[in-house]
Amino acid sequence: GHLHRCDERVPSEGAPPVMVVTVEGDAASWRDRVRQLHERSFPTDTPRLEVVDREGAEMMRRLENDGLITSTTNSVRVLWPREKEPARPSRRGEVREVREMVRLAESHLDGAERAEPPETARKSLREAILLLGKAFALHRHLPEPTNCEEALTGELAESWGSTILVLWLFAQEEKPEVQPALKAVREVIDDLLPERVNAGRSA
Repeated sequence: GHLHRCDERVPSEGAPPVMVVTVEGDAASWRDRVRQLHERSFPTDTPRLEVVDREGAEMMRRLENDGLITSTTNSVRVLWPREKEPARPSRRGEVREVREMVRLAESHLDGAERAEPPETARKSLREAILLLGKAFALHRHLPEPTNCEEALTGELAESWGSTILVLWLFAQEEKPEVQPALKAVREVIDDLLPERVNAGRSA
């Protein structure tokens, strides 16, 4: 995938935090698209956004390890790759309609995973994302999204946790890579249906 890493860094001098998005390839070509998502998700421009390429980030890390530059970062919170529970609404109080939407989204995801033509997989994946967006909207009493892009922006953006960048980039590209988005949506569904995951592990 194009997204390599995303983390939030807090400077030691009390300055506002900075969200650093590390991408594969040319960072400049991704900066405007990532900035659009950042502006929709963080209207106050906090944390500040920086988009860097992987090669440049690794070079800075080597310089720091060699003692040629000094980091003034107080703490780093990794947002992607996600480790455990994402920051999304609690599952308490979910109504039957929400769970039905999530299960229907899972069926679309299964179809995307089995699809051979990439465009067929992309279509099924977009349907899964839209259904999950509708489930989040119903649970949070928000307007229902009408397309994949709406499901990933505005107040619904935070519902996706740290998977949001991967999925938003998928929604914006004309012919996006399927596998990173498949993995992200699978993580979201597994998180919303823990009893199914646990049953699969015990089987």
